Amino acid sequence: MLPLGMDRSFNAIVICSGVINVGLALLIAPRFQQIGMAWAAVTAESFVAFGMYGALRSRSLDPIFTPHSAAAQLSYGAIKP
Repeated sequence: MLPLGMDRSFNAIVICSGVINVGLALLIAPRFQQIGMAWAAVTAESFVAFGMYGALRSRSLDPIFTPHSAAAQLSYGAIKP
């Protein structure tokens, strides 16, 4: 996202993820200890993944399927096997 000039979106997602992580850690880690902290970290990182995916999709940049990928070009015959 940074090379695409999406610094503001990137920073907002990362900062929100940090707030989510600390908030969940304060809420569930005292009661569930290691498992609670693990869930807080997994939840925060999931927020990062889905947030960045959504930000890229909002600009019509799908990171999962790009028509310029090697597999797509191979299937369209642009690259000879």
